[in-house]
Amino acid sequence: SVKINMKQFSFTLFLCSFLGFSHLAFSQKIDVDSLLIKAIKDVRENNLQAGLQKARLGMKLAPEYLDFHLTAGRIHQLSQQNDSARYYFNHVIKNNPVYEDAFLYLINLNLEEKKYSEAEILVDKAIATHPEKKYFKLKKWNVIQSKNDEKEEYQYLQIIEPEFPNEEELKQRIFFLESKINSDRIGVNYS
Repeated sequence: SVKINMKQFSFTLFLCSFLGFSHLAFSQKIDVDSLLIKAIKDVRENNLQAGLQKARLGMKLAPEYLDFHLTAGRIHQLSQQNDSARYYFNHVIKNNPVYEDAFLYLINLNLEEKKYSEAEILVDKAIATHPEKKYFKLKKWNVIQSKNDEKEEYQYLQIIEPEFPNEEELKQRIFFLESKINSDRIGVNYS
């Protein structure tokens, strides 16, 4: 007769089931990651429908994995389904504002649709969330230029100029705007 120590048996059963579950969770993670890679590959190859199917499956398998939402948003944006794209980008930003691409895609979408005030609010949020990322400050410059407000653009460029000492385009634009503003003042005073 074999004596079984119930404490050892329970612990061994627990350990086996835990290791089995961990292996299953790990293998599912790998499968979800490879699914994302395949979805992104489909997007790069302009196979948007297949990419969207994979992104939707990924959202179903791992709803917290925001890369699938970002990919779905990008696919909708490329398919000119801007409301759906906006939904997914906002979902990503709301749940984890670390995703810089979601900000960039959504800002660009707003600029394409000439929604300048929404783009500006979003770029300000991106700058506040990622103050170390200088390209958001340059993106704000794009937003201001889109509004065709040269005085606001000039004031903004003067503020950010010290952060971009080697940006020739920025320096040239400041010089151009200064010349234009001074020329306009002279013209008004002369008449």
